[in-house]
Amino acid sequence: MKQLLIFTLSIFFITSCTHNTIRNQSGSILETLKKDDFQGKTVAISPLDPAAPFTDLQPLNTLWQSKQVIGVGEASHGTNEFYLLRHRLLAYAVQQHGLRTLALEVHFAAGQALDKYIKSGTGDLKQILHNSGYWIYTTREFAVLINWMKAYNVGKAPEQQLSIYGIDAQPQGAKGSVTALRAFFEKNDPTYLTAYDGLTKSIADGFPEFNAVTSQEEAVKLAPAYSQLLVGKIDRIQQYLVQKQAQLAAAPGYAIALKHAQVLQLGMTQIGLTDPDDGLGFRDEYMADNVAWVNTQAVGTKVMVFAHNGHINTHRSTGIRKEVSWMGNHLRKKFGAEYYATGFLFNEGSFRVSGPTGLYTATVKPKADSPLTQAFAGLGQTPFFFDLATVNRSPGLKAILEKEYFFYSAAASYAGEDSAGQFYTLPTAFDGLIFVAKTTPTQGL
Repeated sequence: MKQLLIFTLSIFFITSCTHNTIRNQSGSILETLKKDDFQGKTVAISPLDPAAPFTDLQPLNTLWQSKQVIGVGEASHGTNEFYLLRHRLLAYAVQQHGLRTLALEVHFAAGQALDKYIKSGTGDLKQILHNSGYWIYTTREFAVLINWMKAYNVGKAPEQQLSIYGIDAQPQGAKGSVTALRAFFEKNDPTYLTAYDGLTKSIADGFPEFNAVTSQEEAVKLAPAYSQLLVGKIDRIQQYLVQKQAQLAAAPGYAIALKHAQVLQLGMTQIGLTDPDDGLGFRDEYMADNVAWVNTQAVGTKVMVFAHNGHINTHRSTGIRKEVSWMGNHLRKKFGAEYYATGFLFNEGSFRVSGPTGLYTATVKPKADSPLTQAFAGLGQTPFFFDLATVNRSPGLKAILEKEYFFYSAAASYAGEDSAGQFYTLPTAFDGLIFVAKTTPTQGL
């Protein structure tokens, strides 16, 4: 079970030898970038300090003005600079665009705990982050961002406060939803608790039936039937909530209770998807559905989504073996031009990752298969932002950017430099990009 759950948490970008990589061309690419004044079409971002004035970000005013959902990616889950830049972009969008809602690549239950923390100060932030099941958020940088949101909310009316929602439903976060639903029934329908506890016991106990399995082969064999059993139990809870709507709908938190039940059903369904690509595609589709749901709940004019580049990009591409539609592809279909996907690129550096022995710092050097990021680094300006539609008005730049390149892309699990990459044709995957020449790792809590 442990292996299966870890797998569902990660996006494994497998680079294939069948790609026609463009090697050792950074010099000629750099010449074209300079000739066609690429640098004049970029926005230098300085400083990284989230509290700095937003003078440098003013060019985003027009780009983001008409957007409803703004995806903000990352090329690694453990990069200091990406977190600082995301913090600045969030603060800018809050103060310049009236944004009030942040959607996170984290389990829905963890998002609810964070939302409660930034609005009422309930709970210990370090404990909330460690309990989330997502090591990627157990960092000092993210804690600073969350505490900034909490400070912003002080003294503000509910409609002016910032909100957080988790859009993930992976099984490792399911216990949080079980606990939250139980609290709802305990307060509003205590007669159902005995039945509820029986239906959710396996989840509350950490999937003991699966933990007893000793091999991955046995886990894969057991998963479909085990998933079906758990989904059936959650279905009964959902049906009960619907049947009792007349009595419970007026209770505070009824809509959130329904969402917890739906999220549990998604997570239990995911357990049964033993084909990796089916699991990846299912997860990204439901995360997009959850973003759309968050948009219906949102206070303010926009929603910002923090997730890995692999989720926020707008194209379909190969997962492990089959083509997968990523979250951003679904969001493009749902929101059209009102969705703006902002990716992150880097040329070299260090980042925090998870491996077989736990968390550690990985370091990569400039890669010959990635001449575009080497050329970007050669401009001597970092970090910078550029809008792909604007840059592509230049025929010379368009010819460069519309080729497929390898880019570093480290997900939650890491198996070395050769596995830490993805091939993108940038204009088909993103609307805008932020480039950082050299990165440093996040600091753990």
